[in-house]
Amino acid sequence: MKQRAVVRKCALRLESLSDRVVPACTWTEVNGVVTITGDSGANVVRIADEGSTLTITCDGEAVPLSGDPVTDVVVALGSGNDDVSLTFNGAFAGARVYDVSLANGHDTFSALMQDGTDPDTGDPVASSLADGAGLGITVRGMNGHDSLNFDAAGTDVGAGATLSVVLAGGNGKDNLDFAYGGVVLGDLALSAGGGNGNDKVSGRATFDATSTGTADLDVRGGNGKDTLALLVTDNSGDDGDPATEDPSALAGLTTTADGGHGPDWVDATGNVVVSGARPRPGVPNR
Repeated sequence: MKQRAVVRKCALRLESLSDRVVPACTWTEVNGVVTITGDSGANVVRIADEGSTLTITCDGEAVPLSGDPVTDVVVALGSGNDDVSLTFNGAFAGARVYDVSLANGHDTFSALMQDGTDPDTGDPVASSLADGAGLGITVRGMNGHDSLNFDAAGTDVGAGATLSVVLAGGNGKDNLDFAYGGVVLGDLALSAGGGNGNDKVSGRATFDATSTGTADLDVRGGNGKDTLALLVTDNSGDDGDPATEDPSALAGLTTTADGGHGPDWVDATGNVVVSGARPRPGVPNR
């Protein structure tokens, strides 16, 4: 008698696998150049720069650095609504260049120079560029409604030091702003340009007494109906006597507000050269 094979039935189940997250950012470090590359999502990049110490995260993940000197940091992001912040704490020494491209999307960039703390003593360290230091920052918003901001209010620029910042909006309705305040013994250059679109472009600068360096400040509208502001206070030659009007002690001061093409408005102090824009209604003469 033949025996039948017994067929056992079993229920099929799907095995649950652990989450596998693909990093949204990639990075490289080659010959002193750190490059951060984003994707089409909304990337968040955080950079803390204390001169000798550099800390970078992208989308919450720490970027491992070799510890070798870094001369350039390149940030190239994609088409998402990206957010990049750059913070300098205390005295910046050495030389470093930042190049940031935000591509498509409604992006945000902010850079802040602020007081720090000595890691050994815990004493406060004033925000400054040390003598002979060099810091360059170029930011391109490219396409989208972007917000680009640089704030160095309360930051001294030492002898032989150079601080250069360029904010370029590109296409879209952009909001750009820079602010500076302190003693300039070296060279300072701050520029903000809206590009295409109805942009808001503004700059503020105060040069404290004993400043003897050079400063080049400009705001530009480009194409579109733009609103500009450039307010410059030059206290470089202040002798402490409020009854006297003191001449500038700066070796050179260039200030420009250029509306470009379009019916533009401007708010500017009397020491600013204005072209291509009319005084904004309701704003008193400065």
